[in-house]
Amino acid sequence: MFSLKVQTKRLKAMQIDTQNIDHLGLVAGMCEEIGLVDLIDQAVGSQAKNKHLTYGQAVKCMILNRLGFVSRTLYMYSEYFEDKLIDHL
Repeated sequence: MFSLKVQTKRLKAMQIDTQNIDHLGLVAGMCEEIGLVDLIDQAVGSQAKNKHLTYGQAVKCMILNRLGFVSRTLYMYSEYFEDKLIDHL
């Protein structure tokens, strides 16, 4: 007969913090991979200095908005991105 001794260790309780990026992380990653923002910015040329976003960044935001927030309008960006980890988008 074989005998098997199994030792178990108790794991301490851990606090795990998760953030949601859904499928938008893949889309944002593809935009980065192909350099979409830079391509658009180069094609457009000069941009106003007083803007918060470049034209390429604005297009990327519109793509992410359309793929993730289809039933809402563009002016509701802040509400949609409240629970998203936007640093990675």
